[in-house]
Amino acid sequence: MKAVLGPHLKALSGADGTVGGHVYLTLMGMQCLRLHVQPAQPRTADQMLVRGYLTAAAQAFGSLTANERAAWEVYANLCKKTHLGYEYTYYAINAYIQVNVYRQIDGEAITDVAPTAIAGFSASVIATLTYVTATTTFGLVITHNGVAATGFWAVYQTPTLASAQRAARPSDFRLIDSVAIGSIIPVAASPTSAEIITPKYVPVDGDWMAVRVVPLTDDYAPGPPTEFRGQVTVT
Repeated sequence: MKAVLGPHLKALSGADGTVGGHVYLTLMGMQCLRLHVQPAQPRTADQMLVRGYLTAAAQAFGSLTANERAAWEVYANLCKKTHLGYEYTYYAINAYIQVNVYRQIDGEAITDVAPTAIAGFSASVIATLTYVTATTTFGLVITHNGVAATGFWAVYQTPTLASAQRAARPSDFRLIDSVAIGSIIPVAASPTSAEIITPKYVPVDGDWMAVRVVPLTDDYAPGPPTEFRGQVTVT
């Protein structure tokens, strides 16, 4: 639960940290607070791995030269988003970490060279969710608007949804092959069939599931995600 800090909390403006069971932080350019909670499973392999990626990227950012930081500031200004009616841009460190976490997931080294553009293509349709039991392969078809696009898709899925009416929540999505290289696949001509071996969540025939694909440039700068909810055919 978040609450925007008002004038009565002016003394805490700009402060980050935990006070009285609450965490004060700057989120999307606003001073916010939330309850301090411990992760339900703080030492799972996935959580430890992604925390390692975040830590490595954050530490590497501290070694950037002034010119390198300036380039990441320019890139961060391209990453405009709207949340609760507010438009905001990333800080350079947030943009740096986001790009370099995707790189590490895909088995690439951290880079100090900033992208010069966000992904200029996106998926328009995601369809035909299938799971082949014999090969433990999850498949989907991605239609996109990148005529000559190169780059990658970061593919996410949810656990089984209760019904067609159950909307997927942001917290439901996990990288389809866990925090692993198989979650990021190359862009191919549209429409393209994408297959992921050993997905994180294995469906039963007729299950409802949601998937999300995020376009990434060749240098792992993300673009707008596309989500789809449908039934899975299991063979």
